[in-house]
Amino acid sequence: MKYNSVKLCAEKEYEKSRWCLETLRGLNEAASKHRVSLHIKHSVNDIIEQDTGIIMILGTTQSWIESVLSKLNPYECKIIIISNSPFDLRGNVSRVIFNREESMINAMKYIKMTGRTACALFGFNPNSSSDVKRYKIFLDNCNQFGISTTEKDLYLNNGSVKNCFHELFGNLGNYNFIICANDPVAIYLMRNAVAGGYRIPDDFYVLGFGNSIVSELITPSLSTIFLDYYEIGRQAIDAYLYLLKHPEISSMDVFIPCKIIPRRSTEYKEFSFSSETIYSPVFNSYDLFFDDPDINEFFRLEQFFEHCDEIDMEIIKGLHEEVRYESLAQKLHISEYTLKYRLKKIYTQTNTANRKSFNKLMKKYRIKF
Repeated sequence: MKYNSVKLCAEKEYEKSRWCLETLRGLNEAASKHRVSLHIKHSVNDIIEQDTGIIMILGTTQSWIESVLSKLNPYECKIIIISNSPFDLRGNVSRVIFNREESMINAMKYIKMTGRTACALFGFNPNSSSDVKRYKIFLDNCNQFGISTTEKDLYLNNGSVKNCFHELFGNLGNYNFIICANDPVAIYLMRNAVAGGYRIPDDFYVLGFGNSIVSELITPSLSTIFLDYYEIGRQAIDAYLYLLKHPEISSMDVFIPCKIIPRRSTEYKEFSFSSETIYSPVFNSYDLFFDDPDINEFFRLEQFFEHCDEIDMEIIKGLHEEVRYESLAQKLHISEYTLKYRLKKIYTQTNTANRKSFNKLMKKYRIKF
C-alpha cells in the first residue's frame, strides 16, 4: 500500500528550539522534493485515529517518546524515530540519529592530529544516556590514539557546572586538551579558566559539542562538533521512502555523521577525516543539568541571539560602544520609540535591567562585536 502523506508526531516543547526547526526544514524540503506531504501533529491520538502506515516521531525527551510508543503499540505500523539521543527499541522501530560513537572516535583522531594528548573530559552528565555512552567510548578507545585519559580525568556534571569546574580547576595544568560534553559547559569552562589566569588556546585546547550560536561569537571562538539537524530531517524522509519501497524490511537505523568545526580554541586546526551517513537494516525524564542556573543563563543567551535580526545586532553594538540612544536611533533610521521597544525586549530576553547590566553580561561571555 502506498502513502503519499507522511504523518509526524512532534514533541511540542522541543518544536520551539532551533535544532527542531532545522530538522523540520530538512523534513519539509525533502518531502517537497519527493512530492509527499508532511502532516505534523502534537498528539499521537490525532494520528492513530487515521490509517497508520508509517509514523514518524520527532522529539528529545525519552519519557515522551516512550509514551508515544506505548500508545502506538497496539497498532500495526512502522515507526521512524528522529532524535538526537540513542534508543534501544523493538523490531518495528527505525531510528534516524547522530553517530555519536563516530563523533568521539573523530574527536580522538583530532586530538592525536594536534599532538596534544593529555586530555580531560569535562561536564559530562551522568544522567544523560548519550553523555554516558560518549565518555565510555572515549575511555575505552583513547589508548589506541596515544591519549592518556583515565576515569580520574573525567569530570562529571551532577547538576552544577560550577562545582564541576572547581573539581577541574586545580588540575588544569595537567591537561593540554579538554573535550566538553556540550557548548554550554565548554563556554563556562573557557571564561572561568581565562578569569583564573589561563590562556586559550596557548595553555590547552577546548572542543565543545553542538555548534551553538554563542560558540562563534565568544572570544576566543569555540571549536565544536557540529550536529547537522537539517540533514537528519532530510535523511528521515529518505528512510520513510525506503521502508515504503521495501515492505519486507521491518526497521532500519540511519546514523548521521558529526563534523568538527575548528575555531580559535584549537587554533583553527582543520580536521581532515571524512564521514558518511551510515544505513543499517537519551535523556531521562528529569535531568538536573537543566536546573543549573549557569546552564540556563547560556540557553537564555543562545535563544536571544537566535532571534536577533540585523537591527538588534546593530543596537547591541551601539550599547557596547556607549552610543547615546538618540544618536543610535538616527543611525539606524528608526524612531526613539522603536528603539526603546527593542531595548525593552533585549533586556527582558537576556534577564538584564539596563545598558550597564547587559554590557556586563556580554563582557562575562566575552562576546565580540
